[in-house]
Amino acid sequence: MENENEKFEITRAVEDFLKSVFSLQQQQERVSTNDLAHVLERTQPTVTDMAQRLMTAGLLDYQKYRGVRLTTAGEEIALKMLRRHRLIELYLVREMGYALHEVH
Repeated sequence: MENENEKFEITRAVEDFLKSVFSLQQQQERVSTNDLAHVLERTQPTVTDMAQRLMTAGLLDYQKYRGVRLTTAGEEIALKMLRRHRLIELYLVREMGYALHEVH
């Protein structure tokens, strides 16, 4: 799996998917593709296709009928994205004078 996820393009859709899995995983170990489809406002087949792509890239563990969970590599990417998002929000609020509800 050496650098497989480096070859995988992290698009906006992939970011949203990983962040959603991370968020839902805070409440349950495995996340159903049905829950993801609802949160992401996508169809079940679209979510399943993305789950399979992310599993191939080594970012997600996907088991049919059992749902998904992030791998260590997937969790690291999700956390980096969330931290970056929070830093941007902090900058906009502290330095640019935006209200928190405007940037979140």
